[in-house]
Amino acid sequence: MAKRYILEFILKGSDKVSKPTASATKAVGDFNKQVTLAIKSLNGVTKPVSSAAKWMDNFGKHVDKAKVSTEKFNKEQSELASE
Repeated sequence: MAKRYILEFILKGSDKVSKPTASATKAVGDFNKQVTLAIKSLNGVTKPVSSAAKWMDNFGKHVDKAKVSTEKFNKEQSELASE
């Protein structure tokens, strides 16, 4: 009879321990979900920023090409004028 009470006490006690443990596990899982969402949000911000940086880089390349073309044109014009 005493063994039964001891066993019930142990089982009830372990149940009381497992509920907070399960709750803590759920809290950690929820926290990890929030971290994942935050990382996704940051990626959502960095992708447009890197896209804009790439666009600016391409724009700068076009400006450089236009500058070279203008210099080439001016040089040709000055050569023609000196002939």
